[in-house]
Amino acid sequence: MKRARCSHSAFCRWRQKANVEQGLEASLENALAHWLYHDEVWSRGNPMAKGEILRAIARVRHALVLFGGIVPRKATAQLREQLAEAEAVLTEAGKDPSALFSIAAVSAKLALTEWLVSRSWRAFLNENAQKKIAGSFKRFADIQLSRAAAELKNAFQQTLGDDYDGQLPRLARDIDCIQLLAGAYADAAASWLENWLEVRRAIEHKDRSVIEYFRRQALAAEPFWLHSGKR
Repeated sequence: MKRARCSHSAFCRWRQKANVEQGLEASLENALAHWLYHDEVWSRGNPMAKGEILRAIARVRHALVLFGGIVPRKATAQLREQLAEAEAVLTEAGKDPSALFSIAAVSAKLALTEWLVSRSWRAFLNENAQKKIAGSFKRFADIQLSRAAAELKNAFQQTLGDDYDGQLPRLARDIDCIQLLAGAYADAAASWLENWLEVRRAIEHKDRSVIEYFRRQALAAEPFWLHSGKR
């Protein structure tokens, strides 16, 4: 069976018959590709790429959480520690691209690559987890999409006034998860997700004038995935 395919674009594209393990691999490959691409952009003199590298590292963490019900935390402990060290070094580096070649940044990329190539998670899976990871990724994705949407609805159901900044980490995680999961529905997913992306942009830029509009639009959108036996 062929694995799911991802580029450094926003949505992972995966085949209908992909299993959960292939979805995990594709999700991490997506984040790593985004990281490596923007490494090159920053090294060529564009410091704006640093923000995208930090987003890529966050996306790796979010993917590990997304599959955390199957892959136990002890399987990812060392990798998560190295990602945190790389993130700290890059955050403190300012606009200096030499941080790309720091021990922390290089080690984290190598660790992620090795973890992927060797499928290191397999050694930590019990019999039940092995069955789950061999199951349908689309079924897994539909369940997780419903959970992410419910979390967003719960967090943003009411206007938050001056407290929107506190929801940015949750919003970023759920946006990442939806982009990693929604490859089979990419066209419909893009329009559904756009309102949440606008909410994030408005919060990041403290543009209170449009937050409420996009919040209401996002909450009103119909699910694009298979949910509760529908669609």
